[in-house]
Amino acid sequence: PEPAHVAVAFWGRGAIEELGVHHSATGTRLIVNAESGCCHPQELRELLAIENIKVRTLSRLHAKTYIGKSRMVVGSANASSNGL
Repeated sequence: PEPAHVAVAFWGRGAIEELGVHHSATGTRLIVNAESGCCHPQELRELLAIENIKVRTLSRLHAKTYIGKSRMVVGSANASSNGL
């Protein structure tokens, strides 16, 4: 796996498993809007416990960008059951 840089406003239940984040390479960075109340609290705790990932929050974030070494996805899908 390669490092990823993800900016996605809402992180929902099951997104770690669905996106395979627990297998992310060292250097992976994730920015979410944790202050919005739309991120699943247990998922955020699990993200913070993954050593290879740096998690940050940015209020008013509305981005949905997933960037890898050789690919990038920009769209309207949050990391949630509806978005995925």
